[in-house]
Amino acid sequence: MRLMQVLQEDSINVDGLPPEVIKAFTDLANQQRGAPEHSMLKVTQFYAGVLSPVVEHAGDLIHRMTKDIKYGSNGRQYVENKCKTVYNALTYPYGFEKEINENIQSNAKANNMDVDRYRERLYHLLDQYAEAHKQLPTYNRPQYIANAIAVSLGEQEWNQAAAMTRTLLRLANDTEKWNQQVVDYRMENGRLLLYPDDWRYE
Repeated sequence: MRLMQVLQEDSINVDGLPPEVIKAFTDLANQQRGAPEHSMLKVTQFYAGVLSPVVEHAGDLIHRMTKDIKYGSNGRQYVENKCKTVYNALTYPYGFEKEINENIQSNAKANNMDVDRYRERLYHLLDQYAEAHKQLPTYNRPQYIANAIAVSLGEQEWNQAAAMTRTLLRLANDTEKWNQQVVDYRMENGRLLLYPDDWRYE
């Protein structure tokens, strides 16, 4: 019964969405599986510790909300669960950055690397992760926030990433708002506008 309820809550009517919008959202999901996904794997393969599941789940957010739009599924439940995981890790009382630094120390030792050299390599991989996500287009507010979380993590802006994760989590907790905003779009002269740069506000 709970499964059926979740499926109904996460369903949307796509009959009114133009084919161009469905294609753009689906393409976005596929693009996330390209360079952004590969950059995430480089981080998680190099580094063991608290940061790995965070960059993995954060990078997957935009994919989850777009990949099945053509089938009428908006990924709300997946996004909600992943946001909880990311937010809990970022705000854990022990200290997210403190734990990362401890992981760096132990990982460097395990790999017979100088700590500073190991840290430099990790930060370089995180920079690549941020840059890969910056290349993704976003067409509405949920997509933009999801992508901004990943970019903030790559730039080691932990507090900003936590704040944006909290914002997306609140949105995912509101089924009605989520169902509206996750398929929101604007077109002008047959062109799908990028959010937020191309949107005009009254």
